[in-house]
Amino acid sequence: MHSWLRNSLIVGGTFAVVWIATVYSWRAGNRLPSTIDVAENFLVIPLALLASFWLLAHAGQLVFQKFTLSKAKASNGATSAVEYANAGKAAQEQYLSLAIMATAVRTLHGDTTEELLENLIQQAGSFELDTELVDSNGFAILSGRIKNVDASLADNPFIIWEAAQQYPDLLWSEEQLRSIMLATEVLVELGQYVSQHAELETYQAIATAKRKPEFLPILEVVILLPASWRNEQVKAVQDFFAHCLERQGWPATRIHTKSICISDLSASFTAIDKLMLEPFCQPGTSFSLVIACDSNLGNKTLETWESLGKLSNSPTQVAYIPGEGAAGLLLSDQEHAKAFSQENKACIYRVAQGRHEQSTEHKSRITDQLMANLVQDALSASLLQAENISLILSDTDHQVGRLIELMAIGSKQFTELDPNGQFIKVTHACGNMGGVASLTAIALAYQHVINHAEPALCLSNLDKQTRAAVIVGPALEPAISPAPTHS
Repeated sequence: MHSWLRNSLIVGGTFAVVWIATVYSWRAGNRLPSTIDVAENFLVIPLALLASFWLLAHAGQLVFQKFTLSKAKASNGATSAVEYANAGKAAQEQYLSLAIMATAVRTLHGDTTEELLENLIQQAGSFELDTELVDSNGFAILSGRIKNVDASLADNPFIIWEAAQQYPDLLWSEEQLRSIMLATEVLVELGQYVSQHAELETYQAIATAKRKPEFLPILEVVILLPASWRNEQVKAVQDFFAHCLERQGWPATRIHTKSICISDLSASFTAIDKLMLEPFCQPGTSFSLVIACDSNLGNKTLETWESLGKLSNSPTQVAYIPGEGAAGLLLSDQEHAKAFSQENKACIYRVAQGRHEQSTEHKSRITDQLMANLVQDALSASLLQAENISLILSDTDHQVGRLIELMAIGSKQFTELDPNGQFIKVTHACGNMGGVASLTAIALAYQHVINHAEPALCLSNLDKQTRAAVIVGPALEPAISPAPTHS
């Protein structure tokens, strides 16, 4: 039974029982009630009872969650540690994890994860007609344009840097420049956390000739960009991001940038999972920045979408709302996370991924069996149970089939969660910003963990075929490091 129906029955039943008992009492005593009696018995008493029920239920739920989560922590710290030490390599890979040190976002409804999460939970904010984007009939369309972003300004740091490097004309579009500007803000914000590394000051104080590589880890910067960007444009972005981090104090020799073209919209999940596996297969330190950016607010994009019948006001009502944004995570292996003093850390576990055999685009109903299996795999990798999850975040958009696929998971596996307030759909709320949405979901899950010390489930079903699931939870001790010692 859905929670809203159950709650309605509880409220209606409480009022009915109190009213019937009150009327019976008045009739049995042959008493004519006053106005105050009517107000007290017909309104105050039922509301007081409902408030008491709610407080008791809420307190019981909190106690239950604390109990189950503590059991999960104990299990992760004891049983899994023994199993991990004795298991083979394949079994060990299942329980790898990374620490999330910090996150940053730029979206329509928030420039911080705190603001964005609150707005999406409260369902605050909406899309507005964008006078700069019109369809073939000359009508303005709804969009997720972020205000106060003018990428063409002469003081745009990327444009200034590019001119100084004497690059050939790379023919940047307005969308690309907006994406880079948003991503730069995210990068600089996360760079402030990078510069807090405990060993950085010591490393800088050592004479250059005496510096040893092991003194400071290599910061791997993974940049997720749309597949349409040309190679020379991607290279310029990589160089610029390395320049920004160097200006914030991280040595250029300890920065390694690489880009990933977003071939499917769950690419951020894949990238993070690879970051767990790389130091495990080739032991070393994992210290990474993962950043994604995209903007779909260009006329060419609009024309393409309209020709394919994807606009929200098109006859097919597929509901693609153009949007833009950027998101980033600062990640580290569990051991190296100790080099940072801040307490706001979370843990992301192995990603479960799969693919539908055929494209699910435009389908009004999508089987939820694949996603259900991935959710169970993600829970197993984190050693948590479905009842531990208190929020679900996804990159889901407005397409009916994907919405039904998401809601089916909730109704079957997470029956206690409220579909309105505990299912966050990033693309649905902020507009279509490509692969940024899945990384934003993880960033918001981190914020939820910091706020409530409870795990969250992240899902990706925006792609035509690929599906993915991953758990973000509190930093657990002792945590499993992705770089075990090999004999």
